[in-house]
Amino acid sequence: DITMAGLDVTHQFLVTPDRIEQVGGMGAPFTDMITDLFRFFSKNYISRHDVIRGAALHDPLAVLALTHPDLFEAVDRHVAVETSGRHTTGMTVIDRRDISDRETPNVHVLERVDDAAAWDLVIEALVAANARSTASGPQP
Repeated sequence: DITMAGLDVTHQFLVTPDRIEQVGGMGAPFTDMITDLFRFFSKNYISRHDVIRGAALHDPLAVLALTHPDLFEAVDRHVAVETSGRHTTGMTVIDRRDISDRETPNVHVLERVDDAAAWDLVIEALVAANARSTASGPQP
């Protein structure tokens, strides 16, 4: 089985300024480093897009799609990767037509994410990581 988390979905899960400050407020070396990474990544993302409030968290979202599928709305569709188009090489083509003679679905396509619940899980993971790093003491 294949599950697709396209950019249309990963761009629903953003590390925004308020979320960066939330992580920064944790005040531990690990989350201080994550805060710096989030700031850098967000600044870069915002500078390269016309309209976006922060950086998309692509990889964490893909993991959450596997570990917490209940956070997502999805539909089975036929998906193909364009390999020969002059302007579209490498793009995915999702058949969203509502006609009966379309090709058989071959991919579970994520369409929406509960971004607040997903963010809560990221915070939970960061709290746990901070606890582990504090319990293990200073690293050489």
